[in-house]
Order: sequence, then C-alpha cells, then structure tokens
Amino acid sequence: SSERSNSVMSTPSGSVRSCSAMSTSAQPTYSTVSKPWLKRRAACRRSIIASGSDIKLNEVDATNLAGITATGSFTLTSAGPVDDSGLINVTNAATFTATGQPITLDVVGSKFLSTLSLNGSNVSVANSNPIDLGTSNITGTLSLVARGITQSSGSLNVTGTTSLNAGTNDIVVNQTGNKFGTLILRGANAKLTENDATDLGTTKLTGDLTLTSAGNVTDSANQSIGGNLSVTATGFDIVLDNANVIGKSVSFIGKNVTINDTTPLDLGTSTATAVTTITSRGAVTDSGALNFGTTTTVSAPGFDITLDNGGTGLGVLSLTGRHATIKNAAVALTLGTSTLT
Repeated sequence: SSERSNSVMSTPSGSVRSCSAMSTSAQPTYSTVSKPWLKRRAACRRSIIASGSDIKLNEVDATNLAGITATGSFTLTSAGPVDDSGLINVTNAATFTATGQPITLDVVGSKFLSTLSLNGSNVSVANSNPIDLGTSNITGTLSLVARGITQSSGSLNVTGTTSLNAGTNDIVVNQTGNKFGTLILRGANAKLTENDATDLGTTKLTGDLTLTSAGNVTDSANQSIGGNLSVTATGFDIVLDNANVIGKSVSFIGKNVTINDTTPLDLGTSTATAVTTITSRGAVTDSGALNFGTTTTVSAPGFDITLDNGGTGLGVLSLTGRHATIKNAAVALTLGTSTLT
C-alpha cells in the first residue's frame, strides 16, 4: 500500500494521471503512467484525473474528480466530501463511497453507462444522461436530476428526502428493498416501490404514478398527476388529502383510504377494507369495480356522483352532491346520511 495518506490505484492494465488539473509552474505535472499505484504530491491531492479499464481510487481526504474515463468499472472510496470538476465517463458499474460525507456530482455531461451506486450523507447528482441506480445507502438527502431514472438491481435507502427529477422522461425505481424518506417526483411516468411507509412530497408528473408501499401512504404536499394514479398498500392506510390534481383515474388497494381531488375524479378498480372517504371538486365516476368495506363517504358538492360499475359492495354509503346514480349489484345498498341538491 501507499505510504502517503492520499493515493490513486488502478488495475495494472489501466493508467492514472494526476495533478494536471491543478498544475502550475510550481507544481509537478505527471504524465500518464501504467502502474498499479501512483503516489501524489500534497499540492494536488484534491484533484484527480484518471483513465484506464477498471479504476479504483482510495482517498483519506476530500476528493475532487477533474476527469475520469473508465472503460470498465470505477470505484471511489473517500474519507472526505466528493465533488467533480470534469467529466466522469464509466462504461461498467460506478460506485462512490464517502460514508458520512456529502457527494456532489454536477458536471452534467458525465456518462454512467451501467449502474451508479452512491453511499454518503447528502448526495446530489445532476446529469444530462440517463441514470441507472445501483445499491445505494444515503444517511441524509438524495437529489437526482437525469434524463430518465431507472433501477435495474439493488436497493435505495435514504433517511432524508429523496428528490427524483427525470425532466420529460420516466422514473422507474421499483426494487423491493427501497426506503425513500419523503419522495419528491418530477417527470413523465413514475413507478416506485417502497419497503416502508411512504410520504409523497411535491409531485409533478405529466403521466402516471404507480406506487407500491409496505406501509401507510400519505402526502405532505400537493400531487399533480397528468395521468392515472395507482396506489397499493395492502393492509395499510392511504391518506392523500392535500389539494391534489389527478388527470385520469385513481385506483387503490388499502385499509382506510382518503382521497381528495380538486378536479373531477374517476375511480378505477379499487379495494378498501375499512373506511373510504372521497372528496372532489367535480363529478365523481367509476370506471372500475369498487370493493369497499365498512363505510364509504363521497363528497362532491354541486356535482354529480355516478357509481355504476358494480363490485362487492360500498358499505354504508353517504353522499353529498347534486344527482347520484348508484349500482350496488353484489349486496343490498345501505345509505347513510346524504345530501343531494
């Protein structure tokens, strides 16, 4: 191993250059060397330029990546904060580990052609290319901006807020071991799976949101979804009661379910085993079968309510609206307190 506290390592077939990004007349500039280990001078220890096949870097200080080209994999372990000032292009898996330290990768033209794994405190990545997330553990927040965000393997564990911005592209982060903290979403369509309770922060999607959660689902901010909303939280409560805008239908599987939509609301095939509360500032319809439990309350003051697609039952049904058309084919209909104008 290196005697210095700062070292750069590559595979024997790779090559490493360092210092050139920070070189001055008083600092040495190393040429490309094909060696497994290269000791770097303290004058340039915070800037690394490296090229090769599989590249592994170990830094006991803060790390600045001024230019990385790896035709194989790239692995960085840093004892201090990590940032970039040059392009990082990696063909195979890229792994950044800075336990307890921030990681900021915001040179937008970098290319991670395989999985990107991130392990640190507060992590921020901004990229003009697609990102495929590998196994990542983040003790603070994650902010990820990319031209499409996917997750082909591994799990994402974030203790703080997870912000995923795919621009006009899709977000697919649906491995079963994920834990997000509060989710902030921006993109076209989004498909997410969380192995914990789920809190939706601000959501702005032009397409569909499909969410599967192993706990209660809540919204701490408004949801703006241009397409369909599908929420599966079997055995848990779903409470989406902010000033939400849902462009198409809402489908859900849960225990106690509360949905608020500031526009007309269409209910797709849905199951709630206990109490269902639906509030809309427009007409309420159902394009799928409704299978509700003990009580159902539908409030659409001044608008029509049409629930005629059948299902296993609506429980005790209370209505507030204008005209109401109800079809409850499976069992007898029991009406609770209702007001129709």
